[in-house]
Order: sequence, then C-alpha cells, then structure tokens
Amino acid sequence: MEKRHRLVLYGRSLFLAGIAASFKEHPDLDVLLLDSNLPDAPQRANAMCPHTVIFELQTIDPSFALSFLQEHPGVILLGLDLASDKLVTLSSQQSTLYTMDDLMHVIEKRARLN
Repeated sequence: MEKRHRLVLYGRSLFLAGIAASFKEHPDLDVLLLDSNLPDAPQRANAMCPHTVIFELQTIDPSFALSFLQEHPGVILLGLDLASDKLVTLSSQQSTLYTMDDLMHVIEKRARLN
C-alpha cells in the first residue's frame, strides 16, 4: 500500500474544518485537524509528522512557522490569507551562499518562478 500524504490543518476555524471535511475521503490524503489553541499544539503538530500544514495567517503566531520549518525542513506550510483570498507557501528550501554570484543566482531563480 502506498504511503498517504499527511495533511495537518492547524487551527480551529470553520474554514479549516470545511477543508478537512472536503479532503477527508481523498484516498491519497491522511487529514488531521489540530486545535492551535491547545497549550501543546506545536508539540502535537511535530508528533504528527505531516507532509503539509495548512493554517490561517491571521490566527497563528508567526514564530510557529519559523520554528516548525527549522525542525521539519521538508514540510510545506500553506498560510491562508482569507482577507485577500491568497495562499502563501512557506518552505525551508536552502541554498549555499559563498559569493554575491550565489545570492544573485537565488534571486534570479526566484524571479523566474514568479
């Protein structure tokens, strides 16, 4: 059996609950909903070993995203900005920077993606 993609919805809004309900029957997803107001919510999120975490940008402490990416470099964080109907993708993609040319290469590569 193929491993399912673990998706953690980090928050307690009706919007996230709706996403969970929509994806619950998707055969390739293991969908978990985690209340971000629990005192040990960040630790629980770590223990769930997700591939992707979805959260609402307005309701989560920004330090959560940074510390989570440092501990789980392969995880993709998707921040929903419901006020502007935008999705922010956060990842811990890293590049080695020894020279200004290295930095310029990263900037140019990112510019091509936009």
